[in-house]
Amino acid sequence: ETLVPVFDQTFRDLVPLSERWGRLELEVIHRPKEDDIYVGNLEPCPSFYGFNVPQLHSLHVQHRSPYSDIGSNVCNHLLCGWNTPNLRHLTSKHFFALWLGVDNLKTFNVTLDLSDVDFTDFVTVLALMKELEDFHLTLTGSHSFDQSRNPPPPFINLPSVRRLHIELSIS
Repeated sequence: ETLVPVFDQTFRDLVPLSERWGRLELEVIHRPKEDDIYVGNLEPCPSFYGFNVPQLHSLHVQHRSPYSDIGSNVCNHLLCGWNTPNLRHLTSKHFFALWLGVDNLKTFNVTLDLSDVDFTDFVTVLALMKELEDFHLTLTGSHSFDQSRNPPPPFINLPSVRRLHIELSIS
């Protein structure tokens, strides 16, 4: 199945103004085509690769999908190569931005499912966040989590973090 990002008309009208965006909230929902119920005029949007959002200081990405691996790949491709030199605050739910410029983040609030995260990649990207002051990590999952899939991540030093909150929510 080919995945094509689809956006409503309002969003497509705002894309030409992206260089002035200061805050952006994205909700990414993946449904099989046969389950989709389209409301209004939804059409594919141009590629976001290398999207220029120089004023963006706050980004909130929420991924909702029963197909977590597919949705995470869609989210990563949407955000790949974005120019975000002023990004300071990132909130991410059930998605981890592997290819988004995070060097200047001050606040990072992330919720991840244990079965969907590669901790080696996570720690590698986290180590790039030299300016990070507030870090909130929530891990969700079930008791059946297969730890052998994820070896212990390497040690990481986050000297600028002043507020750290780690939450584990197991069902």
